[in-house]
Amino acid sequence: MTTRRADHALRHRGPIAGIASHGSWIATAGYDNRVILWDARSRRAVARGCHDHLVNQCAFSSDGRWLVTASSDYTARLWSVPHMRLHAVLGGHADDVDMAVFSPDDSRIATCALDRCVRVFDTAGRCLHEMHGHTGNVLSLAWSPDGRELISSSVDGSIRRWDAERGVEVHATDLAVRTDSVEIGPEGVVYAGDDLGRIALIADGAVHFVQAHRAGDEIKFYGVAGDEFFHWFYSGHSSGYVFEPSALPRLAARAAAAAGLDIYGGDVIVSPSGELTLIDLNDWPSFAPCRERAADAIADYLTRRVHAAWNPGLVSSANESAL
Repeated sequence: MTTRRADHALRHRGPIAGIASHGSWIATAGYDNRVILWDARSRRAVARGCHDHLVNQCAFSSDGRWLVTASSDYTARLWSVPHMRLHAVLGGHADDVDMAVFSPDDSRIATCALDRCVRVFDTAGRCLHEMHGHTGNVLSLAWSPDGRELISSSVDGSIRRWDAERGVEVHATDLAVRTDSVEIGPEGVVYAGDDLGRIALIADGAVHFVQAHRAGDEIKFYGVAGDEFFHWFYSGHSSGYVFEPSALPRLAARAAAAAGLDIYGGDVIVSPSGELTLIDLNDWPSFAPCRERAADAIADYLTRRVHAAWNPGLVSSANESAL
């Protein structure tokens, strides 16, 4: 939990999970348990703070005097800027803290965690409210512009509105799908991003969806023109959305032919309804999971191309010898 002034060699030793900025200050939260403060003008590290586990996110106060960090050590921590001295530990959660955010007037800090709980603290680290209602991990938070309410999103698919002054739930909207991010606009409209690639707009009790991203299972594929060789596999987790298997090589072959590619690879998204959408296409991919089979197919293809290219010449030579 100690802090120290940084030197030229101070760097993260693992992935950076969060980043925040205020004026010329940049803060980075890392999976090396560190939060580092940088001077954007000199591009040098200035100071650091440490958690006891992964640092998932960080945020500046509106005046830039404070930095709050959220960690998998079950705490959020409040640091002074620029010295990164630990001012307060915001504890009490029973699982990883995913997010910590300042109220608009910087007088309070809200946290959410995988323990399905939302907490509100003052800047001295005292817990003012502990709010329950979500049935899944709480992933994100946002304050209303006037600081009177909080909005939270969760794995349970619900968006919940809380009275931040009384510490009680005001309303819940069930989107029926995991929702990782939430924000609230100046007019009170709530914006939430879900696992189907949609943005939900929630206002006056009504929900409107905008398809912002193509969501579904991602498939990687490799193919060779004029050959029966075609290999595909799921990239990462698959929801098992059903699609017509023969449609995949046809789509890839048509796209490759249109792009003038004979040896190709790419990515396709399978929607929940089974629709295939090509999102990437490239030539001479790695063929990493199927190199031996691909090598044979490519060799056969290139041999045929060479024979086809030389065949007119061989015919002419044969005709001349016959004369």
